[in-house]
Amino acid sequence: MFPSREDVLTGLKRFKRLAKQDILASSHTSRPEFWRRQAEVRREEYTRLMAWVEEEGVEAAYRKALERYEALPLSNSSEELSPEVSGRQQALELFLGLLGMREEEIAALRGQAADSVASGLSAQGAGQ
Repeated sequence: MFPSREDVLTGLKRFKRLAKQDILASSHTSRPEFWRRQAEVRREEYTRLMAWVEEEGVEAAYRKALERYEALPLSNSSEELSPEVSGRQQALELFLGLLGMREEEIAALRGQAADSVASGLSAQGAGQ
């Protein structure tokens, strides 16, 4: 059972606002271009997810998000992701978490270790 459409949209709007704040804060990081682009991609992904929720419903948005998440390129821990892949991955992980998926379930979708998902989520919370 998924959260209500309104709750999901509210959560996505909050995520989108956080990404906007991260765009503004990116100039104060050691890699401003990377973090600016990563936050921009997150905002774009949240906009896309919101449109799917509004137009097709939460379940359809969930199915499309799963497809997009599973299609992301895999990388090993020593390989850095591009800001586009990193931003999309983070946005989709947060969306799936918003819908009630546990970190372990999200990580299993792509065969990742759960701790790599957790580190991405904690980076989101830290505004990096």
